[in-house]
Amino acid sequence: MIELLVVVSIIGILATIIIADYNSEIRRNRVRVAGETLYGELQYMKTMVSSGNADSITGTLYCWGVHLSESKIEKLYVNYIDGVGCDYNSLSVDKEISFGSGISVSFDEGFSGGYVFFMPPFSDMYVFDEDFSDLTSSLGALNVVLSGEGADIEKVLSFDFVTDNFSLSE
Repeated sequence: MIELLVVVSIIGILATIIIADYNSEIRRNRVRVAGETLYGELQYMKTMVSSGNADSITGTLYCWGVHLSESKIEKLYVNYIDGVGCDYNSLSVDKEISFGSGISVSFDEGFSGGYVFFMPPFSDMYVFDEDFSDLTSSLGALNVVLSGEGADIEKVLSFDFVTDNFSLSE
């Protein structure tokens, strides 16, 4: 009888360890998926802009971008006027990029939220603050850090405005 109690106790301890590890893996995966989702959306937008993908009815080209804040990230587009550039007065939200619960967003010092846009025809990247003041030359680079509550992992989306590239790292 004592042997049975010992075996049941050991099984209970092992089950507790496995469940705790499983829950932490779920939190880590949420952070990974959030980073990969944002990265994938950015790649899609950059491809649309560089391919000259225009509205099939009006022929309008668009500048695509994201609005970055600590509370949400939105996918946006504005009209592109040939010879002038992006018309930020025509700002439209395509969709909110949802990461699910427990994911937080933070930025490098000197950036508290704003916009990153890809401009036709070469997908040049530009960064703006909330008032659409151009920060591209003053920042040069920007890191967006995605982390999760109780997760021991961070995903960092790094924008390099000198080379017009972005990358995702852990």
